[in-house]
Amino acid sequence: YHVSIHSWRADVEDFLTGIKGSHAKAMAALENLGGIKDQDITVNVNTVINTYNCRDLDGTVRFLCERFPFIRHFVWNNLDPSMGRAQTNRDTAPRLRDLEVSLSKAMRYLDETGRTFRVERVPLCFMAEFAHCSTETRKIVKGEERIVHFLDEKGTIRQTDFVHLKAEACRSCTLDPICGGLFDLGKWYDPAELAPVFIPREPIVAEVMASED
Repeated sequence: YHVSIHSWRADVEDFLTGIKGSHAKAMAALENLGGIKDQDITVNVNTVINTYNCRDLDGTVRFLCERFPFIRHFVWNNLDPSMGRAQTNRDTAPRLRDLEVSLSKAMRYLDETGRTFRVERVPLCFMAEFAHCSTETRKIVKGEERIVHFLDEKGTIRQTDFVHLKAEACRSCTLDPICGGLFDLGKWYDPAELAPVFIPREPIVAEVMASED
């Protein structure tokens, strides 16, 4: 089961979903899922990173793990400013430097507690410590594709290219060949935020290839 929760704070969650009481309904859903005695059932939490929750991602992770210890996997998707309400709400796209510290704390907490996670649309220079958990990096390293079935007019989309916008600084980055770069279809993110990192990529590639998923 995948449950979308964007903040542990009820006021922020309800604001982001545009539905009063959505936080309470999400908590009730998790309570119900926690009561199911079936070893084959797993519960994942999906979070869209945006301006209103990017500084408190670790707070949300800690809250959910402490209240619902059966949650073992988290997925973060940095906002795609070219889709949905984000197209007309420019204030929702976060600056990368605003999410970096909180995301790092959240990833370290999950790693230390034996949980797993994936991060999408965040360049490796903002998550180098856990580069092997980047969705784009994993697809690039393994040479995989992704097929998504949308319920609207987009229909079925087959994605084979996971490399987005790069900056001049990326050319000197040791992780450039396995980094998806800056997802900027909405033209709202700033390439000037990108900076090179100088860590070996071979251990990252090896860890990705050794994993089953």
